[in-house]
Amino acid sequence: MRKTSDLDPTIVKVAIIVVGVICAGLLPLILVTILQDIFYFSRDHIYFEAPLSAYIWGGAAILSIPIFLVVDLIAGKWNDKWGKKALGILMTIGVVVFSLSMLLSVRSYFYFDPNGLHVNGAWSLDEHNIDWDHVEEVVKKNEKKNGTLSLKEVDFVTKNGEVFTITSNKNWMDYQYTIYDYLEKADVTITEKRIETKS
Repeated sequence: MRKTSDLDPTIVKVAIIVVGVICAGLLPLILVTILQDIFYFSRDHIYFEAPLSAYIWGGAAILSIPIFLVVDLIAGKWNDKWGKKALGILMTIGVVVFSLSMLLSVRSYFYFDPNGLHVNGAWSLDEHNIDWDHVEEVVKKNEKKNGTLSLKEVDFVTKNGEVFTITSNKNWMDYQYTIYDYLEKADVTITEKRIETKS
C-alpha cells in the first residue's frame, strides 16, 4: 500500500488546481451566502442581496490558490533551485490574496429595511444609508423579450442625484411590493420606463 508521503507533489498540485478551478464557479455562490448570513443577518431586513461583484470577488479568492500553484509548477520546471521555501512564500502570498478577495466579496451587499436602502461596496469603509425620504424617484425599467414585457431593473434616484440600480430577479419579485409600500408612504415618485433590448 502506498503511503501519503509517497505521492508525487506535482500530481497533488495539479489535482488541487483542477478542483480549485472547478469550485471557483459554484463555491462563491454558497460561501458568500453563508458568510453574509453569519455576519449580516437581521430580522429587520426586508430584502438582502449580494451584487454580482461579490461573487466575482469570491471566485477570484478561490482561483487565487490554483493560480499560485500554477506559478509554482512553471517556476519549478524552469528553475531547479525552486524549492519548498519558495513554495511556502508563494502560498503565503496566495493565502493573503485569498483572504483579501474573500473579505471584499463578503463586504459587497445591499439591503432594505424599514428605514430605507443600505449599500456597502467592496471598497467602502462604511455602509451607505439612503433613507426612504431621501429617495427622489424610483424608475422601473421594463424590457420586451419574446413578445413579453418584463421588469429588467429598478433605479433608485436620491435627492442629491445618486443612482442605485437593482437588477430584477426572483428574490426582488418576491419583496418588491413591500418596498414599494414604504416608498409610497414616503411620497416617492415611482415611474415606469421601457428600454430597448440590446441585440
